Amino acid sequence: IWYYSHMSSIDKLIFKFLSGKNITVDDCDKLLIYYGYDYHKSGGSHRVYHRTNAKSITIIISKNRNISPACISINYLKI
Repeated sequence: IWYYSHMSSIDKLIFKFLSGKNITVDDCDKLLIYYGYDYHKSGGSHRVYHRTNAKSITIIISKNRNISPACISINYLKI
């Protein structure tokens, strides 16, 4: 618990994501932007993020605006 309280906000987001909990659209946006991805408006329930020399990441957003970690592969971020 002590370690968690001294983690950066990005580290906490990564921890939350890797723990299998649902993350919000805002959490996902912060994490991907931190790793150099840009959001390109795609409309509907999908968000597409692009980064030079990397695969695009498409996020599917549920009606409650949460994103299941199963919808995103953390391997793309090369953490």
